[in-house]
Amino acid sequence: MEIEKARLTLLEEGIIEVYFMGDKTIEVADIMEVRRINLNLSEGRPYAVLVESEDMTSYSRETRELLASKGFMGLTKAKALVFKNLAQRIIGNFYLHVNKPHIKTRLFNDRRKAIIWLKREIILK
Repeated sequence: MEIEKARLTLLEEGIIEVYFMGDKTIEVADIMEVRRINLNLSEGRPYAVLVESEDMTSYSRETRELLASKGFMGLTKAKALVFKNLAQRIIGNFYLHVNKPHIKTRLFNDRRKAIIWLKREIILK
């Protein structure tokens, strides 16, 4: 399913890919729409999220705070952030260390390894 700033795909049962398109700022309203679609794709069951972003995608401060909050966890059991370059890695590390997400979150530079980790996290929950 595609919305203005993202493409969402059920990769397999329990794992949803959210691909944010480049040169856009992701706002709270965008994340709320993504969450609604995730719940639909997961059919109301716990799920893990694989997040990838094109270059120049940014997230507002309010969006980062919401994503990291305990109240926003809902059915999300784990989140893998896949980075493609040093800038995305720095932003990902900033998010992990400053916003301190309540959802178990890891950074990966290898999409395949991220999916393997998410599968393990879903099974463990």
